[in-house]
Amino acid sequence: MIPLRDLLIIKRDPLEEMTTGGVIKPDTAVELPSTGEVVQVGPQAQDVRVGDRVLISGYSGEEQVIEDVTYIIVPEKNVLVILSRAGDSAVSPQS
Repeated sequence: MIPLRDLLIIKRDPLEEMTTGGVIKPDTAVELPSTGEVVQVGPQAQDVRVGDRVLISGYSGEEQVIEDVTYIIVPEKNVLVILSRAGDSAVSPQS
């Protein structure tokens, strides 16, 4: 998969199906995770790199399931925060 323009392909984090107290959430109460790892970037993406962990806005993008892995394709502008850079543990507030 090679995204066009400033599009990113993000491997969405797995769904949280259990609360911290051990209660299993019903399917209707499970929220889609808004975090994931960038697996491909388009040629016009400027700030996000492959391997970055990102927080994306709500229900943005196009979701695709390929070989039981959920990917979301979003424009770079839908990335709200880079949680960590590829190879780094966390991004400092000055980055």
